[in-house]
Amino acid sequence: MPVVTIGQNTADDFSGCEDALLDDNSPNTNFSSGTTLTVEDTFQIPILRFTGLSNIPTDATINAVTLHFNVASVAFVGGGAVMNFYEVLRDWIVGQVTYNSYTTGNGWGTPGALDASDIDTTPAHTETCN
Repeated sequence: MPVVTIGQNTADDFSGCEDALLDDNSPNTNFSSGTTLTVEDTFQIPILRFTGLSNIPTDATINAVTLHFNVASVAFVGGGAVMNFYEVLRDWIVGQVTYNSYTTGNGWGTPGALDASDIDTTPAHTETCN
């Protein structure tokens, strides 16, 4: 099986992703134009997806994926801040997605993409930051 390299080990060389921030303090505002995805409180939900993956054969087996996060600071009580990663089920549009809508005129099942119709409610991955 061939090895397919999509990006190297830095965020600077991979343009095949889209992201936005869902912020309940500004529920109808699209936050997708920044160069970084910063989460400052529990009322902000980042969403991220990878595009440009068409060079991976449909019958390929993906053995490993590494995603690096830069955690600048963690405010927590007790044993650390827990990050859960969920698969987003709706086909959101990066320039339109908000806390209330995944596309203009189409609302999430629950604002913030928290409904079982919006996400797979079982985390795909969980990470604890200390």
